[in-house]
Amino acid sequence: MRLFLFIVSVGVIALLPCVEARAITLDEIVRRTLEAEKQNAKKLDGWRYRQDITVEKIDKGDTVKNTEKLTVWATCSTNITYQVSNDGVGSGTFVAGKMRQPTASEQKTVKTANIFKESFQLSDLAPRFLLERQPDESVRVGKEKFDSRCYVISFQPKPGVPTPASRKEKVINALQGKLWILQDSFTIAQMKSSLHHPVSLAWFMVTMKDLNLAFQSQRLPNQLLAPASINMSYTVRAGFSNIRQRQQIGMSQFSAP
Repeated sequence: MRLFLFIVSVGVIALLPCVEARAITLDEIVRRTLEAEKQNAKKLDGWRYRQDITVEKIDKGDTVKNTEKLTVWATCSTNITYQVSNDGVGSGTFVAGKMRQPTASEQKTVKTANIFKESFQLSDLAPRFLLERQPDESVRVGKEKFDSRCYVISFQPKPGVPTPASRKEKVINALQGKLWILQDSFTIAQMKSSLHHPVSLAWFMVTMKDLNLAFQSQRLPNQLLAPASINMSYTVRAGFSNIRQRQQIGMSQFSAP
């Protein structure tokens, strides 16, 4: 009998973390994630990191017609800044005093690739979407050897939200997807989203037919969470033709100011 009670008690203790994780409310997860997000961004302010950008134009058969690559160095801040090595746009080396500002063409590439970057923050998503708790899952963060437990929150457009004037905001408001939030730090490990419905960008002649976004985080040596990658693919209908494009951003070599 004592052995039976001991086995039962051990089993109950082992289940406690799962019970506690599930018991936390959606509102509490959102509140703590917003707080952690703000603190993480504050600690990353001024950090420099490398962005490797790849832009592919593809045809309807998913064949790549043109590829553009660009390596830039970004600085984390409210108004993010970028620099390019004088050694060439493909250089991955940052050398103080040997950097330059991106050209107009390079700036356009960087801006387009990073256009939805802020939409991976809960502070941007929470006010405009319906959020729903999903079963917890384990995911791999960056190149870590083991999975980490996450709260999973799904989101979809909230009815009655005023239609924004900007095309970018119209697209963000039409997203649906999931967020994986680390249980040990309440920071976002990853996000996957797609268009809930096509979005008219310029009257009826230009429409975003589909959009897929995927965001991954990585844990830095000091346990701060930083972006690792952003992958985006979309199809825009312009008149009687379709524009298809894929964009990838890999982020690495983070260094403190």
